[in-house]
Amino acid sequence: MGLTTGILSTYKGGSKPKVLSRNYSRETIGIYTAMAMINAEHGVKIGGSWKIGASSTLTTITKDNIVDVLFDASCKGIAYWIDNCNVSENDTDRKLEKMVLANYAGAKSTNITDAKFAVQMYEAENVDFENYLGSNPEDDVFLFTNTTFLHIPFTTCPINYSAIKAVMNDQNSTKVGGLSYEFMYRSTEGKLNTADNYGYTATLYKSYPKFSFTESVLVNLDLLGTFGKYTRVKRTTASALSEIPVIVTTYLADYILLDGETDKELTGTNIVYDSVNNKISILGATPAGTYNLKLVGINNVGVKGEKCYQVIIA
Repeated sequence: MGLTTGILSTYKGGSKPKVLSRNYSRETIGIYTAMAMINAEHGVKIGGSWKIGASSTLTTITKDNIVDVLFDASCKGIAYWIDNCNVSENDTDRKLEKMVLANYAGAKSTNITDAKFAVQMYEAENVDFENYLGSNPEDDVFLFTNTTFLHIPFTTCPINYSAIKAVMNDQNSTKVGGLSYEFMYRSTEGKLNTADNYGYTATLYKSYPKFSFTESVLVNLDLLGTFGKYTRVKRTTASALSEIPVIVTTYLADYILLDGETDKELTGTNIVYDSVNNKISILGATPAGTYNLKLVGINNVGVKGEKCYQVIIA
């Protein structure tokens, strides 16, 4: 099950490649703790306009809703939202270029700023995304701290991506690993200013925008309430199939079922996620015990959500 929204981009494949963050225990660190990338043709900027969600009404983009707009664009598969990263700014090379031409009426002094950033994405399904960066997409970049953001518009500050390095491993039996790269912008207007007081402040990964989903009618399970981060359910009939159907809000996603304590992908055949019917299935042969589960949903541009269940089999 995957995202089906068609996307215009400079990537030769015609759609955004996957970049999936699957780490839910690390707080992001560094100067910038999240970033968004969106093709410049969409014109996302302060003072621009956007149709949020299913609304047909254009909303003016402000400091208070810029994160909502970028998150909405990510939900629709138009932008990347990446919060599992560390972005640091290197020393800026600022040069004053003096154009002194006696017969040129437009002669002026121009501030040329070359600013370089180093990005470390902790975990990403990164082969296609690495190729995407290598094609130097015409994306605007937004960088976020917990109180400020920096908008780098491609049209006035063209960006070049370099030093791309992917690290692959076999965590959870998937091609998930770290990805580091650098990007640099050149501005003739001098160093770009950051904007403050944007509406969605956050420092922890849990606080960044994410989609949510809830269980619908439980099958052979009683709802016992909550226990910490877990929604607790108990099997009502011994040796019978139990199911937790899931209702997803807003958009489609890919899912992975994890052990709720270790964040490792759940293996075995007794408790599985049925991606065809969108439900967690607890087979009748599941031994008695208490099982902590975490269902994680991720779309193909980095937006994620999760729901934790504690299943009691008596």
